[in-house]
Amino acid sequence: MRHVVYLAVLNQAVVSGSMFALNVALIGLSSPAAYGQFVLALALSLLSFGAQNALILLPLNVLLAPLSGQRRRVSLRMLSTIDAAVLGLTSLSVIGLSLLFGLPPFLAVLAGALALTNGMREFQRSLYLTDGKPAGLLWLDIITFAVALTTTAALSFVLSLTEAALTALIIGNLAGLAFVRQPTLCSPSRLPRMLRRYAPYWTKSRWALFGAGVTEAHLRLYVFVIEFARGSAALGMVYAGRVLVNPVTLLAFGWTRASRPIIARQLAEGDKRTALHTLFAGTAVLILIGAVYVVILNACLPLIKGMIASPESRAFLDLLPLWSLFAVLAVPAICIGVYLQAAHRYQTLAMSICGSVLVSGVLLCGLFFGAPLQWAIYSLIIGEVVLLTTLLAIVLPEALEAREVAA
Repeated sequence: MRHVVYLAVLNQAVVSGSMFALNVALIGLSSPAAYGQFVLALALSLLSFGAQNALILLPLNVLLAPLSGQRRRVSLRMLSTIDAAVLGLTSLSVIGLSLLFGLPPFLAVLAGALALTNGMREFQRSLYLTDGKPAGLLWLDIITFAVALTTTAALSFVLSLTEAALTALIIGNLAGLAFVRQPTLCSPSRLPRMLRRYAPYWTKSRWALFGAGVTEAHLRLYVFVIEFARGSAALGMVYAGRVLVNPVTLLAFGWTRASRPIIARQLAEGDKRTALHTLFAGTAVLILIGAVYVVILNACLPLIKGMIASPESRAFLDLLPLWSLFAVLAVPAICIGVYLQAAHRYQTLAMSICGSVLVSGVLLCGLFFGAPLQWAIYSLIIGEVVLLTTLLAIVLPEALEAREVAA
């Protein structure tokens, strides 16, 4: 079990480091407005992940893991076929939303294509983790981002940097899938039959889908509010601060991707105490790593400021302490969320996130009435505190009960 988690976390470090390097390059070489357009296109392309995660990847991790033989092949064919339909619909929706937000048509198409290829890669990533093959996952992402980063540099001579980066990410996804993938048995012609087979999954996935919607709001609502309230330049400046602390939350997401099928197996076997131990041990390690990272990052703040010549580009660093606090606060909520997903308690998780979204959403409205930009981060921090308090109230009594039973 441990080698799967370690390799998955290493994999997430590769993904985080690559996206960190790409974002830092864009921050340094683009205007805040151009970088804001990249952030908006990227955020819109990631909206489709929520639907895919709820409808396909959760059943893949939680329900497919215990199956073998013919039952596994039938379930994999069903999930991969429906996944193709979900990705097609969500990619078209991303293009429409991109145009609605005012992105140029070419960027809107790139956002849709990125949503499609990201989804294809995410299915393979989840399949590798479900099968306990993290090495395949690692090679998939190494190839993807090696190609993406080198292609960005090449395309920047013929496209704007924003267009080059988005196009390169699409090419990187396709390259990774071309060299490292498992057969998925997708059968688009059998979609109606596969939908009928999916019906038993829907009773659980419908709450997961609702949860995915509120999770996307929890993760990205501030991006769209800032875009509407202050424009792309303000969005670029605020998000640039988050880029530096993103490795903390991305590392936590990497751990959850690896641990979800493991915790699901432990719960399916009736071993709740071990599942909770996995949760709390992983959470403690991730909080420690995150805290050390942000302390070092903030200690280096004067050095980072000296490396950025433009005062306009340097302004985002003033937001770094607030983003650091938010990043560390987000870790335990991410970890507890994966425990509830593994236990099929999607409704509980969804309603918990709703409270956080409601609080932070109301506070974010202050941006329309002259609140300073840092108010957006304060809103996210308060929402995160509400979510964490709610989740701890759910899981701590269970941990005490499991401990008493074991004693």
